[in-house]
Amino acid sequence: DWLVVGNVGLVSGLALSGLLSFGLIALMHVEMGLPALVAVVAGVNLWLLPSLLAAALVGKPGAALAAQAPVALVLALLTPYGMDGLLACLFYGLAAELAVAALTRYRSFGWRRMGLSGLPAGLLSVTTAVLFHPVIPLWLPTLAVMGLASLGSAFAYSAVAGLLAERLRG
Repeated sequence: DWLVVGNVGLVSGLALSGLLSFGLIALMHVEMGLPALVAVVAGVNLWLLPSLLAAALVGKPGAALAAQAPVALVLALLTPYGMDGLLACLFYGLAAELAVAALTRYRSFGWRRMGLSGLPAGLLSVTTAVLFHPVIPLWLPTLAVMGLASLGSAFAYSAVAGLLAERLRG
């Protein structure tokens, strides 16, 4: 089971490092209009996918957090973020672990329940984006669009993790 978690984390880390290096960093250096902001929020929530997929595949406590260890290692080595990437992976792994524990109780991992388990993590994601990125304009329409983009993308990625786990488990 833990080999599955490690492989999910490793493959996800490689995919996320490529996306981060070529996509999100380029978006962050352009003028932050609303479409770019929505794309960054949706892209950042991809960090939830390895944790939620590992939790749904293995179904054991700690799987979501453990899947972020290889992701963090790969991101620290292949992206310019280093320690910030490690902290982000710890944050997303912990958020996903707590959400999966609360909403699935490690029993039912269908796509609907997994989708719902992504919502608290998506809410935490947009909250940290607003708190730690001072370039984001703090006016209500922008915050509302960012919140909807974060919750929607977190639900979608979590539901995809549940669907993938259902298909892979057979």
